[in-house]
Amino acid sequence: MLKFGAALLLLTSALCAQNPPSLRAVHKVFVDPMAHDLDKYIREEIIKQMKERIVIVVDKNDADAILTGIDEEERGAGAKTSRYFGLHDVATGTLSLVDKEGKILLWSDDAGDKSTMFTALKKGGQRKVAKRLVGKFRKAMMKADYK
Repeated sequence: MLKFGAALLLLTSALCAQNPPSLRAVHKVFVDPMAHDLDKYIREEIIKQMKERIVIVVDKNDADAILTGIDEEERGAGAKTSRYFGLHDVATGTLSLVDKEGKILLWSDDAGDKSTMFTALKKGGQRKVAKRLVGKFRKAMMKADYK
């Protein structure tokens, strides 16, 4: 009887390993704190772009998945010149969606704030990075929903 129970446990764990969580199953997301208030902008953009699909929860235990991220921002005179001429990204960020245990990466992408046209008139920084990251996240979720 003990051998049957062990075999059943192995079979169950093998089946679970073959069916990792998918983007389609994610409806409640916890947004981890991030540097330079990127998490605040990510939450704002999710509410703007994905309010019908994703609910932001304030407790990790209530979430289906966790959004984590990092960002970098150049500072100083070189950054202002680069932003004015649109030479390269001044602010960049990477966003990753992991399962609620933090063991399986479900999605990841990066974005910057570089603008190629009318750069002097456009704002950059974390807000633009968050908008682009959530846009990419939304597209990935829509793609997963239609598979």
